[in-house]
Amino acid sequence: MTAYNIARVRSPGTYDITWGSLFLGSMDEVDPSAMEMVTKPIKVGSIGDVELGQWVIALKGPLKSVAREIDITQYQGLMPWYSTGSISLTPATWHKDLYSYAQQLTVHPIDVSGTAEDITLLMAFPMIKFPKRNGEDEKTDLEIDWLYWPLRTQLTTPGSPLLCYGYVGPAPSGSPY
Repeated sequence: MTAYNIARVRSPGTYDITWGSLFLGSMDEVDPSAMEMVTKPIKVGSIGDVELGQWVIALKGPLKSVAREIDITQYQGLMPWYSTGSISLTPATWHKDLYSYAQQLTVHPIDVSGTAEDITLLMAFPMIKFPKRNGEDEKTDLEIDWLYWPLRTQLTTPGSPLLCYGYVGPAPSGSPY
């Protein structure tokens, strides 16, 4: 039986988030709980509906966060097509693949000194929702839903395709990213 250990009590879910080289700071509304593996039953016709295992298909589900007290440089960083002047709300290229803007996303629990419990997604992109300002509620929170994809280069590696979204902990040395 495992004994209760007060050292394992965690502070409320506050995380530091870094996307590529953009440090977004501490966020207390980060919810990775909906991320899950998508599987498909393995069945063989000769034995009917008996499941022999599960094929791993993908990693899906939203990763949501809320940024507070951000400034214009963080808006610029969250829209990687920005170059100068006003920030275009979308890329200028019609049918632009957002994967081309994807970067590594690191979600670090601030009550952990090392990186062993970081959630590291190798290819992620922020979908931002602009804050509502109605004169009564001066809420300036910027909601961010993070899209994430597997490394495409690993899916097409001849001889050994890999399905690689990321890691718990830092990306290992020799990682393709």
